[in-house]
Amino acid sequence: MHIDKLAIEELRLLVLLYKTHSLKDSAVRLNVSRPTASRMLARLRAAVEDELFIRSASAMTPTHACRRLFPRIERILAEIGDVRRGHVTAPLCT
Repeated sequence: MHIDKLAIEELRLLVLLYKTHSLKDSAVRLNVSRPTASRMLARLRAAVEDELFIRSASAMTPTHACRRLFPRIERILAEIGDVRRGHVTAPLCT
């Protein structure tokens, strides 16, 4: 797994796609084009070496690996948001 090169926006795409099951809706919420969202998803897939989502006629279904990653990624993004807003509850360094 090579997630050290992933951008925050790519992680946000994973969270949105997990919740919406729609690449189009996720792209709209991120304010990016569908082709850009597709490239972001490709980078995510390469980084974690998993498909992450399986496309069907009606939805994008998360894989087992994606379901395992989702809570951790969501928590990381929440913590980044807290830091940006100045709501740090624990020291970042000791």
